[in-house]
Amino acid sequence: MSENDSLVEDHPQHSQQEQRMDTDADESDHSATPTPATYLDTQLEQDAQDEAESLDFDAPGMFNFSPVDLGRIQTCVKRALLPTWVPRPPTNLGEAQHGKLKASEYLTLFTAIFPLILPQLWWNKGNYELALLKNYHNLMGATNIISSFSTSQAKAKEFTKHYIKYRKDLPKLFPVRFHFVPNHHFAMHNEQLLKFWGPMACLNEFAGERMNGMLQNTPTNKHLDDMPLTMLRQMARRGRLEAKLKDEQLSGGLAGQLAEILQPGIAASTKANQPLSEQQVAKFLKEAKDLEEEDYHMLLEYQTSKGQPWHAYDRVPPHIRNPLVLPPCALKPKEFKLGEKDFGCYESNQHGEVRRE
Repeated sequence: MSENDSLVEDHPQHSQQEQRMDTDADESDHSATPTPATYLDTQLEQDAQDEAESLDFDAPGMFNFSPVDLGRIQTCVKRALLPTWVPRPPTNLGEAQHGKLKASEYLTLFTAIFPLILPQLWWNKGNYELALLKNYHNLMGATNIISSFSTSQAKAKEFTKHYIKYRKDLPKLFPVRFHFVPNHHFAMHNEQLLKFWGPMACLNEFAGERMNGMLQNTPTNKHLDDMPLTMLRQMARRGRLEAKLKDEQLSGGLAGQLAEILQPGIAASTKANQPLSEQQVAKFLKEAKDLEEEDYHMLLEYQTSKGQPWHAYDRVPPHIRNPLVLPPCALKPKEFKLGEKDFGCYESNQHGEVRRE
């Protein structure tokens, strides 16, 4: 057998070894500790390279909003119309007086306030600002998916796509004093968590963060050894009491009466509607204003859709005794309470008339 023949015979075995090595390398990529390289496919890498090549900029030594931009952001915080139960960030944002922001305030700031103002600040300034805007876009794409109450397999993959692009740009955008923290790594697991658990908003830790804030503000009186058991016991008691009050506040018994005393706002908002007395009806009709014909018929259709035989005030059948007649006038409240949330019209919300508890 010649030397060339031996090389030909050994070649298939060598190919099989290479294939096994490639298979082992592929399996090792999907380890239990995901990294950006774990999820980056060829197309995503190419997209990131194209974006990096299209934007040529020199990052500043330290990023800060200019006084003019910060003033415009503060104005946006003041004027943005938000639901009354959404915690509004401090109007003096960027100043030391307001202290540390809460997690819910950060979420409102990044998902509701910044989308209104950052495009105006960064769109036409330069390549660096445009790169900041794209980085913010990827951050919000990932944040909106992870904070949503609905998800899917496609949304889980889209989260990872946005988050990887966000992470890849951070060192270049903020080169001074930037370093990755554990939360950057933990977020790489969110795709698997979304696929396994479903919407992550149901598992958020806002309640735990509020409890941590309460614990931090509790005076210890230098009895640290006794605090853990005492605080745990009190938290458990409070949780059981609040659950009992919410379950019993409509029962009409002693627990329901206690709920009205301890939590009057919640009890009043969930209490069953009571029929008006004759005096209340007379007062209502005196203060009410005539409805537009279109609004009146919409209300009438809504009432009849619930299965109740309501009749228009100008079409009351004469043969029906004590018919249900919808009055042609109504009061238009500027605000009302449903559960633990306040709802207000545009005017009352704009002028801050809706109560915020």
